[in-house]
Amino acid sequence: MSTKNFADLQRMVMISNEEFLLDNPQSKTEVGLQTAMREEGFMADGVVIDQPSTSKRIVFHMHDNHPGVVGYASGYSDRASNTEMQSIELDKVSIAFIKEQMKNHF
Repeated sequence: MSTKNFADLQRMVMISNEEFLLDNPQSKTEVGLQTAMREEGFMADGVVIDQPSTSKRIVFHMHDNHPGVVGYASGYSDRASNTEMQSIELDKVSIAFIKEQMKNHF
């Protein structure tokens, strides 16, 4: 995983969240980093968007062994989710794509 690519993903998630909140101020979402995956043996880093009032969460992650791919899943921060991780090529990830995921989940 490239540090630059992960920084680009973080930037897109931050901008997406800011724009989403402008359109949906009642949503109250927040962005965070998920770096504990490495401690669990999963060689990846992630960016999460949480909605604390509902415990809903969207995770975007980049795995060391798949540098051109972003994994993503919608679920919950406080319980197991039945949602399977999906993937998309990094060059297809956009602010519009991330906002669409947010609109569908939150």
